[in-house]
Amino acid sequence: MSVFVVAFYIWSLRILYQQKHAWSVFAKKKGYEYTRGGLTDPPFISGEVDDISLSFYTGQKPTDDVRGQRYITVLEFQMDTKMPTGAVVSTEDFRDIMAELSFNQPLKIKSDLWKKKKVIMRARNASLLEDYLTEERQKALFKIMSMEGFSVLFIFDEVEAVLRIETADPLIKPSQIDKYAKQMVHVLKILDLSDEENERYKPILQKNDVVLPARSDVKNTEDNVQVNEASEEADLDVTIEDKPDAEKPDTKKEDKKTS
Repeated sequence: MSVFVVAFYIWSLRILYQQKHAWSVFAKKKGYEYTRGGLTDPPFISGEVDDISLSFYTGQKPTDDVRGQRYITVLEFQMDTKMPTGAVVSTEDFRDIMAELSFNQPLKIKSDLWKKKKVIMRARNASLLEDYLTEERQKALFKIMSMEGFSVLFIFDEVEAVLRIETADPLIKPSQIDKYAKQMVHVLKILDLSDEENERYKPILQKNDVVLPARSDVKNTEDNVQVNEASEEADLDVTIEDKPDAEKPDTKKEDKKTS
């Protein structure tokens, strides 16, 4: 038994040194801050790219039987952006933390895309989350949440947004780290709000009862879509209005008058 323990310890140190070397090479190439740590301590990377703060480190999680701890590699990306509501979209691995959050409205999007992958979607205002999750953003999230061997958490509120990915892989090749870093930064740029969306959501952030205008890049959306369906704890009553169609008469309003 002692021989096995010694062999495992030597193997662990070998992986740790490989990880430190790879992370050091990556950080130096990108100009990020690198902390080597002690002899048996894991490395740490921090930096910023395109207004996105990043930190890479080794964390611990309970094993499945909750009797021990297992090491995980964490890649975390944070950006300052004022989202229209607080929400989380994650793989099922993060279900345990949901009880600690105030996001009490689940969201189930009727799309064939999410039938292929089980994810958690919860928000303080589920309708605003659904409005935010454009088709492009859904595809970007689906792609990273479908990565084999990774757990993914995207959590945000009216102040900041954080994208966190976890893996048991120590990432001992600089090219691996670079690949995932570039992919996550690309995804975050898609998830970030455009200038038009910042203006569109501004009244919501100011806590006003508003009519939320339709997106200029979306066609065939329903008008008068009620945001905040039957939630007593919702702090806003918002309506999404479609842009008027110049080619067709507005028969809906006529129907309402006659009814």
